[in-house]
Amino acid sequence: MLRPYDPFAIIDVKNESGKEIQRLEIKHHNGMVEITGLRAGDTTRLAFYVPGETSYSISASFPDGTIATGGVGYIQSGYHGTDTVFSNMIESKYGSAD
Repeated sequence: MLRPYDPFAIIDVKNESGKEIQRLEIKHHNGMVEITGLRAGDTTRLAFYVPGETSYSISASFPDGTIATGGVGYIQSGYHGTDTVFSNMIESKYGSAD
């Protein structure tokens, strides 16, 4: 069964760091997505335009000045990823959005 083309990638970001994320940035070839004030324990869903394939990086800045970084480096349209933010790193998992 064919699905209609979906030119977006979706990333759920879970804050498991134990502290508020002051600023979260996802940078990809087509731009950047930014959110502020993600409380400890909260999850947010971000969608961004991906007309094919792209790579991305993610960084989370905390009020104490520390920064956690990560990102799977690759995602394509129709994919759904989960990035879990810890105080010292970001763990990424992704796959198709079946």
